[in-house]
This record gives sequence, structure tokens and C-alpha cells, in this order.
Amino acid sequence: MASVADELMALARSIQAQHLHEPNTQDSTDYDQQHQSAEGVGQALPTRKLLALAEKTYEDRRRRDRVIGQSDLFGEPAWDILLDLFVAYLTDKDVSVSSACIGSASPPTTGLRWLSVLEDNGLVLRQKDLTDQRRTLVRISDTGIERMGQYFNAIA
Repeated sequence: MASVADELMALARSIQAQHLHEPNTQDSTDYDQQHQSAEGVGQALPTRKLLALAEKTYEDRRRRDRVIGQSDLFGEPAWDILLDLFVAYLTDKDVSVSSACIGSASPPTTGLRWLSVLEDNGLVLRQKDLTDQRRTLVRISDTGIERMGQYFNAIA
């Protein structure tokens, strides 16, 4: 499981590097305003800084698992899912249910169970993929966006 997580993190870093360094016709203020929710996620921190903090937090968790070598000691699948979905929201990426389970760094059944808990608590939403009806997408809800934004603004 650790090698899959490592590959996902490498892919995420690659995408981030491309996304943050690609030429952009909008200035960063326009970009940040475009990606703020109605709740004002980006008021205290620009979206790019929120993204960097969220990605670093997720990466640090995977690094801790690799260094200590016993990821089951530090399991917080719900937090990992929220981090993953918050990053996906900030980068305008779709996340399938199976990808969210992988992002939870836990067995698929555990990931599914925590997705249901997060959904019951109004932090995530599931919806059918309009381009592939066989797939279900999961995204962070407006409440989840607001709370994650508040968290990262508070720790920054």
C-alpha cells in the first residue's frame, strides 16, 4: 500500500509543479478569487498557500508512515480523505470513490466506511460521474471546504 501512496504523492507533486509553474494569463489575485468559496476560504490565505499547506500536510503524513514503518499506528482515514478532497477541490480535480479510498491510506473497506461517516456529517458529497455512469465521484462539501479553510488559516 505504501508504494501506491508514494506513487500518488509523486504524481501529485508533478501535477502541482506543472500547475503552479505554467504560464497563466490571469494574475494570482484573479486565480485566488475564482477559487474561493462563498464562505471565504481564501480570505486569510491565498488559495495557492492553502493548497501548499494541505499538500504538505498530506505528504508529511505519508512520510511519517514510511519512516516509522507502521502506518497502522497513525491511522486517520477520515482526515486523509478530507485532505485529499480539499486538495482536489483547490486544483479542480475529480476524485472517484476508489481514489478517495486509496487517498485514505487504509484498506478499501475502511476508506468506504469513513467516506460514509464524512457524508453523514455533511463534509463530503457523492455524485455520479457524468462522463462515466459506472463511476461515482466524491467531493468535499461547502461545509467541508469552509472547515478545512478555517483549519489551515488557523495553523498558518
